Amino acid sequence: MTPYLRPYVEADAPFVRRAWVRGAATLASKLNLAVPSAKRRAMRMFDRSTILVAYDRDEPTVSLGFVAYTGRTVHWVYVPLAFRGIGIGRALVRRVVGQGSWQTTSRCEDWDARSKRWRAEYVPAPREEGRDAA
Repeated sequence: MTPYLRPYVEADAPFVRRAWVRGAATLASKLNLAVPSAKRRAMRMFDRSTILVAYDRDEPTVSLGFVAYTGRTVHWVYVPLAFRGIGIGRALVRRVVGQGSWQTTSRCEDWDARSKRWRAEYVPAPREEGRDAA
């Protein structure tokens, strides 16, 4: 299966929002961070990000994953479990950042090991005045 990429459209909102907010909450819980703050931060980033969605040419209504980014900074990458391990996430990130090193505002549980393999650097998202930290 070759993933094809397209810009986010409003019909993608349920898939993208649910996956991003749920993923942010799960990650926050695993890292002992405040879950409500993580959800609010995910929604703020959603509203400011450019999003690309991966799909299969034969089934264009089935979303294979997405990447949310600003410039060359990746905020979130998500691929449903059924489609992992076949290069969809890599294709999404490479479309945004090319082959070089890049930045992300999200860290995973295995960050130390994965960041070296991915050539990624963690840069926290800027905080807004009057907003709680995520």
